[in-house]
Amino acid sequence: MEKRLDIKKLFNLASKNLQKNNFQEAINIYNEILEIEPSHLQSIFCLGSLLTQLKKFDLAKTLLQKAIQIDPNFSAAHNNLGILFFKLAENEKAISCYEKAIQIDPNYKEPLKNLGILLHVLGEREKAISCYEKAIQIDPDYGVVYLNLGMILGELGKNTKALENFKKALNFDNVKKKALVEYGNLLLKLNEHLNGLRFINKGEGVIKFKQLNFEIVE
Repeated sequence: MEKRLDIKKLFNLASKNLQKNNFQEAINIYNEILEIEPSHLQSIFCLGSLLTQLKKFDLAKTLLQKAIQIDPNFSAAHNNLGILFFKLAENEKAISCYEKAIQIDPNYKEPLKNLGILLHVLGEREKAISCYEKAIQIDPDYGVVYLNLGMILGELGKNTKALENFKKALNFDNVKKKALVEYGNLLLKLNEHLNGLRFINKGEGVIKFKQLNFEIVE
């Protein structure tokens, strides 16, 4: 019992350091936990995910694969291993991981979004749209997906639908600036120059248009 309490305290401490971006301290604590209990699943997973973020891919892959060996139905581990393979441009492996995560948990929105991003990169736009639409069905407040969906629809010339999705993305702070710029760029493409420039300026604060030979400063 005392061992479990110690691990719980250490894990909570690691989580607090993660929230503060004290990554090395979090790594040290996860390693300390794994010295006490080498098969501690959440520490293996969190350490592997953190090392992926820090681009230490070899060790990260080993850890995430170990998490999956311990629990083959750990959908988040499959998803994060997919992210790792995506970063390594091992696209088929990434797709396989995302699809496995979705198979385990059909209501898991993250791998649907991630699979959509990868399919978009590969030029599979219609399949990417399908992934994004499923993610939105799961979470209607998934702002980044509205943004990504708008970008694909714009590429396909489905401008009305693209603008609709950009408008929805504007409701979410984490993607609002990017959505303003993408909305403005599409308006420029549609020859709505004044409105387009206004949206872009709101998104970027300062925007230069060399081809138009002037600068807007908010």
